[in-house]
Amino acid sequence: MKKRLQFTVAIIALLILTASCGPSRKDHNEKAAVQDEPMVYTTELNSLNQNITDQQVNGTLTITVQGDSATIELNVSSLAPNMMHLAHLHGFEDGSEASCPAVPEADANEDGIVDLIETREYSGITMIPFHDNPVSMEIKTETYSQADAQGNYNYSAIVSVEELSSAVQEEYGVEDFSFDNFVVYVHGVDQQATLPESVQSLPDVPATVTLPVACGELELE
Repeated sequence: MKKRLQFTVAIIALLILTASCGPSRKDHNEKAAVQDEPMVYTTELNSLNQNITDQQVNGTLTITVQGDSATIELNVSSLAPNMMHLAHLHGFEDGSEASCPAVPEADANEDGIVDLIETREYSGITMIPFHDNPVSMEIKTETYSQADAQGNYNYSAIVSVEELSSAVQEEYGVEDFSFDNFVVYVHGVDQQATLPESVQSLPDVPATVTLPVACGELELE
């Protein structure tokens, strides 16, 4: 009887010790909440080439990362209405931090316009497209969003961070993927806009399509 009592007491003591040393449900919940806390990258877009657009283009980009999911929300106003506008993240292949071009210093040929090619010194190259399939890395496509009759432009997408970073690495060799190393550009003016012949663009793409009209530098909140 005495041995049975001692054994029972020992079992109870072990259970109490295990309960006190092990993580509580509250600890697990708090740890899960920390792991699920989203990372939010944001920027306000500023106008470029306003002498061509005749309007103060502005907008916001927010990229919310939670787990492997990145939700992209781009909203822009005062764009050329009723037309498709290209929008991308630009960056450097070595993974260094990109910036929006300094004006007027970026206007290397002094034609009064900062064209796509002139942004490369500051922003790198076009990388992540904001269209129906960003992971494809396809730049030339007809699936970018269109501005409405008032020049308002809205784009949203949800992508896998792992798939996106792998695609950027495979396409451009970027190993240190981080959204705050990129800048966002919105492009495009009315095709009837008069641009000097000195304005450069991508091969076989009119300069009116690729002309930068707004830029913003992503930062982690």
